[in-house]
Amino acid sequence: GEISESMGLALKYLEQAGEILRHVKEFVCKHKPDKEPENINEVIQDALSFLNFEVRRHDVSVDLRLLQDPPLVPLCKVEIQQVLFNLMKNGMEAMTGLPPGARKLVIGSEIVDEGGAMKVFVQDHGTGLEKRSAKRVFEPYFSTKPDGMGIGLTICRSIVESHGGQLSFSRIGKGGSRFQFTLPM
Repeated sequence: GEISESMGLALKYLEQAGEILRHVKEFVCKHKPDKEPENINEVIQDALSFLNFEVRRHDVSVDLRLLQDPPLVPLCKVEIQQVLFNLMKNGMEAMTGLPPGARKLVIGSEIVDEGGAMKVFVQDHGTGLEKRSAKRVFEPYFSTKPDGMGIGLTICRSIVESHGGQLSFSRIGKGGSRFQFTLPM
């Protein structure tokens, strides 16, 4: 039933959390990621299905704007999922103050640099980071969340940079945030 399904998910979650932590530890030693050619849309969808519970809990609607048949991108799946996971979770948490109908998370993939890179973006329509926060968003222990360690985005940025890409942030509209990263083909 639903309980055993939840247990199974919880175990999978713990297992993945353990794997992620192991990765982070190794990571601090500035490794080169083991890259495999992956379909970025599958990586996005896997990360998203993993956050299914959060999507329901935050009552968020997800709008996927994914490329049709994207070319494969060399990446370390566990690490890029960790980046997506962080960005999606942040986006959902940023929208808790909005009426349910307005909580929309847009996740997309597109090709940039004349085919030289894949860009992935995660965009929320949340309260946005206040101006003073926006500049500090990547500082290691900066967090807008009372229980947040703020280490999330710093690790995300390191992961993307170790893949040869860039992670950037911009404000959109009246208060949304858009995080995007590129991965070289």
